[in-house]
Amino acid sequence: DTITAPAAEGTYKLYVIDAVDNISIASNATLTVDNTAPTITSFVISPSGNGSYKIGQEFTITANTSENIQSGNSITVTLNNTTNTTVTLNVPGSSAGNTMEGTYTVASGDSTSSLAITGFTIVEVKDIVGNDMTPNSLPTGTDMFGGSTIVIDGISPTNQNSVFGTNIGPVKGGSIVN
Repeated sequence: DTITAPAAEGTYKLYVIDAVDNISIASNATLTVDNTAPTITSFVISPSGNGSYKIGQEFTITANTSENIQSGNSITVTLNNTTNTTVTLNVPGSSAGNTMEGTYTVASGDSTSSLAITGFTIVEVKDIVGNDMTPNSLPTGTDMFGGSTIVIDGISPTNQNSVFGTNIGPVKGGSIVN
């Protein structure tokens, strides 16, 4: 037998009604109707805490969601560094979960004194019953990387000749070179 789920969100007890409208006692089974779309609640990084990262260093960015989402789901986040790097975050593993993860590797030219996510694009995100995630506002404060300050320095020093000149010449060990 089949039933049609109620439209209103909530948890329902199931009863049987016979042909002459006799109602059974409530069954042990319950039916939960979920119409709420999942949202992003926070972004965290691993390793956590304040830190500075240079070219080639990497860390994991994790988006936490308000409820379990289907495996294979993902979003793309945009970072506020000088190159507006995008990183795709995916549900790890092969089962539903309430996180999406991606790895950011600092590239040459990336720079910011306080890394943040400026936006995200939903590739596909559905909760376990199929409600689509809709764009929501970005988490702020401690919900953005736990309130940590992440410095990105992917700018290599240049123009060494203006600092040292082109002809330093031989010097004795321990001498100060101007």
